[in-house]
Amino acid sequence: MVNEMKIKRALTCSLALNVFLACAIAGGLYEWVAQTRQQVEQQRGLRFAAQALPADRQQQLRQALLRTRRDNQAWVADAHAAKATVMQTLTAPRFDRQALDRALARTRGADTQARAALETTLADFAATLSQEERLKLVGGLQQRGPRNLLPR
Repeated sequence: MVNEMKIKRALTCSLALNVFLACAIAGGLYEWVAQTRQQVEQQRGLRFAAQALPADRQQQLRQALLRTRRDNQAWVADAHAAKATVMQTLTAPRFDRQALDRALARTRGADTQARAALETTLADFAATLSQEERLKLVGGLQQRGPRNLLPR
């Protein structure tokens, strides 16, 4: 009788421990899947928009985007510098509207040049795709591309 009670207690403790471990594993797995899904959803940009394309096409787009970024580094740097000037002008003790307008125009011009180069690269890449691949690219752009490139 005493042995039976000890066995029942041991089995009850074992069951409780196993349920606790199973719940901990299930909770950890749930968190891991949720975090992975969130990371995938946060991936934005043109290179992630091409994920539905074959691997060689994805590589072509990545290389073209990298070349474009490298070739237009001066415009990007100028845009960053102009944005810094905008911030300095806005935080200056004495507000200078003309300096702000010049800095904003410089920012706008540099951003426009960089964006035009990016759009040209994307158009050149799209010209090499079949219609089926272009449809996949458009779907990816609508889902993961830059927010202001295509309407949703």
